[in-house]
Order: sequence, then C-alpha cells, then structure tokens
Amino acid sequence: MSQNTDWKKKTNDIFKLLNEYRRNPRILADHLKGLKKYLDKNKVLSEPNKIPIQMVEGEIVIDEAVKFLNSLRTLPPFELDPALCESAQEHVDDIGPKGLLSYQSSDGTEPEERISKYGEYKEALGENIDFGPNDAMGVLISLTLDDGEDERPHRDNLFKSDYRKIGIACGPHKTEYQMCVMDFAFDFIPHKKPETLSNSNTNMNNSRAKANEINKQPQIIPQSYDKVEKQPTAKTNNSYIEKENFKNETDFKSQSKYEQKVMEKEKEPIVKVNIDQDIQQNYQHFGTVNEISKINSSKKIVSKYVEVITKTIITYEDGAKKEVIEKEEHTFNY
Repeated sequence: MSQNTDWKKKTNDIFKLLNEYRRNPRILADHLKGLKKYLDKNKVLSEPNKIPIQMVEGEIVIDEAVKFLNSLRTLPPFELDPALCESAQEHVDDIGPKGLLSYQSSDGTEPEERISKYGEYKEALGENIDFGPNDAMGVLISLTLDDGEDERPHRDNLFKSDYRKIGIACGPHKTEYQMCVMDFAFDFIPHKKPETLSNSNTNMNNSRAKANEINKQPQIIPQSYDKVEKQPTAKTNNSYIEKENFKNETDFKSQSKYEQKVMEKEKEPIVKVNIDQDIQQNYQHFGTVNEISKINSSKKIVSKYVEVITKTIITYEDGAKKEVIEKEEHTFNY
C-alpha cells in the first residue's frame, strides 16, 4: 500500500460497502462469482492491478461463500461508533509500526480490556483484523471468504444480527503492507462524550502520520496473506460474547490468534443459597432461588451472602435466539 493512502477514506469505504452488503448480500455474492476467472489451477488469485494471493481452498471456498450470501435475508446496517473506532485505532497505531500480528496489544493487553477502556459493551463483543495488501473491497472479500477457516468466524462477525455497532480503523503495517481492525458490539456505552472522542482523533492522526514513515520493501510475488504458521495474518478473528463467558486464552482455538467461533453460553448450575424469606422477597425480580435452607434463629446473624442467578432469552427479528445467564452477588452485614 502507498504511504500516501488516505486511511480515513479507506475506513469509510469499508463501512459503506459492508452496510451495502448487509442490506443486499447478493451484490457481494455476484462479485465473488466473478473472482473465479482470476483463479488458476494452483489456487493463486491474480486480480488485475493487485498483488496475487495464494489461497488455501481455492474455488471451493468461493462457491461456499456465494451460497451462504444468497441464503441471507436483509440485515440491519451497522452504526459506526466513535468509541469503538478509537479502540480499533489504538490497536493499529500500536502493533502496525512494530510489525506484530496479534489481537493482543504489544504490552500483552487483551482485546476485551483494550476495548473496555473506551466504554462498556452490551451482550456481545467481537473483533476482526485483516493484514495484507487489500483495498477496501479486498478487506471485505478476505474476511467474507474466510479462506482456510473451518468455522468462518470472520464472516460470521460481518453478517450476524448480534452486532449492531462497529468501529473501524486502518493503517500501515511494518511487514504486511497494511492492517484494518473492526471492533463489533451489540451495543456500546462510551466512557467519554462523542465530542471528546472526536477531539482525541487528532492525536490518533498524528500517530498515524508517524507510522506512515515506515520503510518497507514491497514483495510483488504470489504469497499467502491468509496463513502464517502459528500466527494470524491476512485475517484473524476474536469473537467472544458475554462478559461472564470470557475466560482465559486456553478457551480459544489459538492463544495467539484469539481464533474462536462464537461459544455457546454454558448453563451455570443453580446455586443453593442460605437466605431468609424477607430477603428472598426483596430480590424476587432477580430470579428464582432454587432452595432455601432455614437458618437457626437461636443464633445471632452477623452477615448474609446471597448469590442470585438471572436467565434471559433474547429473540432477534430474524428468529435467532440468545440465552444470557447472569449471577449477582450480595452481602448483607448486620
């Protein structure tokens, strides 16, 4: 990518194209069909005026993506969220100049922690990263094809109703030409007011200007931007849901890539608690207590610890359902 790339325009182009394809997925399906004529028998995709890319699955993945897109109904457009754009930009400015290929920040900060610095997400959170010499259209093609990924997690992030807000940021990368980060959330409540966020973009732009000075030798040869052994390259995915469901790195397919399909919420066992009838009545709106063990009234009570479990089933307009189980803890001192 040129050092003179207009990164803001690129992010806007990605946002507009993505919403267009969510409204009418068949437009993208028709474009993908046209790619097959540029694919040779060695699975090298050589589009005109673009750097050739070595695919893993070749024509099979294109046909599978076309079938998927043609099966979709119209999806609501994303809302571009300034706070999520800030979190995405931070990651670009951090790992791009260093040539890192990771969802973790250079200091080891996890994605959820980084994104949560800018606000509080609701229900669902995810992240896609694309590395390589892709223009706006190429970024979406790469993530939609999800070449080499069995579960197609990046495609899932782009075309599911669990996400309503998105933040996008692109910038130069020391070894992979460029990178684009997409942060997704069902809803996102920023810690700062929107006008404050927009003012802080000045600092981000200054950082990007410095990153543009990276010296790199372009390699105009067929190579893969989809796979680097044990490291994420052309596209990597971080799709993790409820806060209670975010565990440790071993719960994901790859510790370094945060490569994980959307995990189903594990049902937590109903917790048996010691609780008085009056406390149970005060907290009935949190859920149903499975069992009450009567406390010996002859002994003086000094404190009570209460765990309350709530089960919520959310139904979306496309018929999809999500079950959210939350646990609240309360301590009463006497």
